[in-house]
Amino acid sequence: MGDDELSEIRKRRMAQLQQQAGQQAAMQEELEQQQRLKQQMQMVLMQVLEPDARERLNTIKLTKPEFAGAVEQQLVMLAQSGRLKQKITDAQLKGSAPAACAGKKGLLDHQKVMKAGVLYSGGKDSSLAAVMLGTYYEVELNTFVFDRARLIPSIEHAAQALGFPLIKRVFPPGNG
Repeated sequence: MGDDELSEIRKRRMAQLQQQAGQQAAMQEELEQQQRLKQQMQMVLMQVLEPDARERLNTIKLTKPEFAGAVEQQLVMLAQSGRLKQKITDAQLKGSAPAACAGKKGLLDHQKVMKAGVLYSGGKDSSLAAVMLGTYYEVELNTFVFDRARLIPSIEHAAQALGFPLIKRVFPPGNG
């Protein structure tokens, strides 16, 4: 191997290391940005929530992190738009007190009046769609088979883990 070849290999390796360092720096910057946004969000929540309401929201976050995150974002948007005139109490947050929020429903009182059917395969995409819809809709998972006797244990297990009802539908026999 000649000096020129070694020099070229060193140059390529140096460029590769610089590219990796740049990617790591970009990832680090992105993580720091996410941390700053999270800290800002927590500061706003501390300003708009009474301690008991904050405690309730943290408890919900343990079991339903997506839902709690949506509520947090809603609270931050309300605060930033100036629509919150006072701190939110626990009763207002959960909507159980009749006088909460001057007769309005609480933020956590989300009656699911509409239904959504999801064509369900048991995979990541249909599961994610069901979970996201489940925040605001009553979700029903639907899977289709050609033979009524066909067993679908993996799909049934995935649906059970999500906590949504699964309907196994059978295609009618074809005409030809």
